[in-house]
This record gives sequence, structure tokens and C-alpha cells, in this order.
Amino acid sequence: DASPALRALEFLARRQRPDGAWDQNFTLDGRSHWSGIELDEVAYPILLAWRLSNTGVLEQDRGELTDLFAVVDHQNALAVIHGRKRIKNRAAVAPLRALLRDQRADARAKMLLALDSPRYERLVRRFGRMLRARSGARTAPARAAAPELVLRRQRKVHEYSNRVAADVDPDAYHRLRIAAKRFRYALEILSDVYPGETQALVRRTVALQDVLGSYQDAHVATARLRLLATERGGDLGASTVFAMGEMAERYHAGMEHTRPQVPSVARKLNGKAWKRLRKRLDAARPQAPIRPLAPR
Repeated sequence: DASPALRALEFLARRQRPDGAWDQNFTLDGRSHWSGIELDEVAYPILLAWRLSNTGVLEQDRGELTDLFAVVDHQNALAVIHGRKRIKNRAAVAPLRALLRDQRADARAKMLLALDSPRYERLVRRFGRMLRARSGARTAPARAAAPELVLRRQRKVHEYSNRVAADVDPDAYHRLRIAAKRFRYALEILSDVYPGETQALVRRTVALQDVLGSYQDAHVATARLRLLATERGGDLGASTVFAMGEMAERYHAGMEHTRPQVPSVARKLNGKAWKRLRKRLDAARPQAPIRPLAPR
């Protein structure tokens, strides 16, 4: 039955932004939760439309999906993700597109092989058994462990944000991005333990991740283009390599535009929202020691 998938596609088409992109996360009623743009959020509707088209479900034009199908073109997808103008010489990038399709097919085959392996099946089975083994909210143990966990995560963000202020190495920005992600995950996991206390800081962390995500995407794309030009330049041809250089320059310009935004956004994670939450964590910490849970 393809009707649920078709309804999901129609929903995504209605949520598509005027520039062709989708918010990275949004609620089921369409409200934006995280407005950043990443490849998976743009690729998912394209892949879903492609699968439905292959099954014959989308043989006829459905009106509201017309704009969505426009981004199936590879260069349109690049423009959507990075806000850049399309490469004018499409013939020059055709060899690059073909190479990327082949590499994607190889990577997909390896991924499916891993997902079909006994090792992955054991992982799913054991993880599911662990999740079913315990139930209910253990707020007292959580309140005992949470302060140290959150403080440790926040200190890492603070440490790496100080480093990027004096370091233009992309790896430093990547480490800050990972630290921010772990900090946000810790806050979101504890949102039920501290109702209404973590949302403000989560929003500030999401803002930092958005900025760092744009920077990291541009850095990875630039490195990928450089590697392909070095290893496969002879096969791709001079005009394709030249077009790749244009693309790399645009990505680099995006990095230069993003870099000055990072310190000011990161400083907000040390402001009033963090101080309020830290006081709340300390105030809610149990006074009596918590007995460890016996294994089942």
C-alpha cells in the first residue's frame, strides 16, 4: 500500500520552503523546530519521490509536487542546500555527476550488506531487549547524575568555542560541532526530568549547530572536490575540473562568511539560560545517596 508514502510526500511538498529547501526538523503540524538545512533533509523527499515514481504511483503530474520534482536535478539540489547559483555549464559537470552516482551506488551496496549482516541483527536484538528490560521514569537517579553530565558537556563546548576564536583550522570547528551536539542531546534527554527548564538552552545550542553545520558541510564538500580532482582529474577532463574549482571556491566563500558568526552564537551558551539551568540542576539534586539499580 503506497498511500501512506504518498501522503508523506504530499505533506513534505506543502512544507517546502520558497527557496526549495526543507527545515531540518519540524513538527507534524508544520511548525519549524530546526530551520537549518542539511543534505538528508533535502535528499529524503527526492528519494521518496523517485521510489514512488518507479512504482508507477506518480505517473501523472500531481500539481503540488511539481516544484518538489524540480530539485531532483543534481545542480538544483546543490543550489538548494548551499544557496548558490547553479553551475551554468552543465555539460562540464556531467562527468562529475556520473562519478558521484557510481560512488553512491557502491556505498549503498556496502551499507545494505552491513544492515543485512548477522552482526547488525544482533545489535538490533540486544538493543531492543535492553530498552524493554526497564520501564518508568527514575527521576531521582537522573537528578543525581544529571548535573555532572550536563556540566561536563557544557565545559567541552566552552573549551572548544575558545579554541575556534583563535584557530581557523576546520577540525577545531568540527570538534566544537560535535561537542554542541552532545550537549544538546544531554539536554533533550533530560527534558522530562526538568520540565520547561532546558528548552531555552536547547534553542541556543541548535542555533550554534546550524552555523557550524553550514561550515562543516562546505568544508567537507571542498575537501571532496579537491580529492576527486587529484585522484580522478585525468578521467574527468579539464573543463570538469575547472567547474569543480568554481564550486570549491563558492564553498570556501561560504566558510569565510560563516566563520565570524561562530563566537557570538557560542557565547550565548554561557549566558543567563545556562546559569538558570545550572542552579536548577543543583537545587534538584537529591541530598541522600541513590542506591544503584540492581541488574535484571
